[in-house]
Amino acid sequence: MLNLSVDFRKRPKWHQRATITAAALHELATSIISGHRVTNMHPDCIEYFKSVDQLDLISNMPPVMDEVLWATMCRLRRAKIENEIRMRAIVLETAYVDSTNAGWNKAIQARRQQLALTHDRILQHRETVEFNSRNKTIQLVLPAGQVEILTSGHMEDFEDATLILREEIEKINNLILKVGEMKLRMMRKQMEFRKGILSKEWEHAQMKMKLRHMQQELYSYQRLKIPKELQFYLKNKEKGYTDEQDYVRLEKEMEATKVSVNKVLSEQIRRVEELEVKVNAVTTKTAEIEKLITSLNVKVSEKRLNEDPLEPIRIRRIFKRRMETLVMRSNLIRDVQSNHTTIVLLQTELELLRLRTYPTLASFRTIN
Repeated sequence: MLNLSVDFRKRPKWHQRATITAAALHELATSIISGHRVTNMHPDCIEYFKSVDQLDLISNMPPVMDEVLWATMCRLRRAKIENEIRMRAIVLETAYVDSTNAGWNKAIQARRQQLALTHDRILQHRETVEFNSRNKTIQLVLPAGQVEILTSGHMEDFEDATLILREEIEKINNLILKVGEMKLRMMRKQMEFRKGILSKEWEHAQMKMKLRHMQQELYSYQRLKIPKELQFYLKNKEKGYTDEQDYVRLEKEMEATKVSVNKVLSEQIRRVEELEVKVNAVTTKTAEIEKLITSLNVKVSEKRLNEDPLEPIRIRRIFKRRMETLVMRSNLIRDVQSNHTTIVLLQTELELLRLRTYPTLASFRTIN
């Protein structure tokens, strides 16, 4: 197996020359894989092709290998050699393309530099022509009022000078006048606006003072206490009543008051008369009652004179004894009741004890 790999890696010697192109290598690869040499092949390629044919001879076959395996290995080796040659051809093509690209890039760069240089020359020439066309020496005679630069008698004074048309100056002056008029109008408007603001501020201050004064008056009116007569007078005045109407109203009220007072007086007189009659009757009855009281007092005095002075004491003692007797009787009754209750309880307890000691035989029946 080791000898087979060594034989598979064997290659003829190859000398890469500058005259061999990628097309020649492709032709060599095609000839090696097909086994037939192409006409008009490069001499080095022919020599390499012959060397590959010599490697495939039976005489180079190892003794331990049969012919079929040798033929298969030779075919695979030719395919491998073809791939290697084609890879070399591709490398040559890539190198050729890179060299061509580098050459074209250099040419493009040179052309660009040439174009930039030409463009710079054109710009310089244009500036020179423009400067020469503008930088012409002429002599102008102008009134002194139209020259607005300081002159010292030298040409250098006019290096940065500019000629302006009269129409342009007039246009500028007209614009300046228009702007001035606009500015004046704006200033007038601002003054009027300022006056309006000041007047509004004055009116505001006036109204504020008036409001403060009215608030003070309202506070004074709120604290003021108005009598009922004045309120009544103000209400009548608000309703439109006059003094004559008040006088007529007062007369009517006085008449009505007189009538009502007369009625009240007559009623009071009638009631006074009735009360006098009643008082007389009561006085008569009072006299009779006084007479009766006097007679009764006389009888009581006579009775007191006839009575024993110790009788009340004896009566009180009798009542006291009776009360003591009643109290004693009630106490005795309570004692008797309590004793009776105790006796009943004792009897009940005695019966219970007897039943425990001598039970009754009433529930038993005698058998003969």
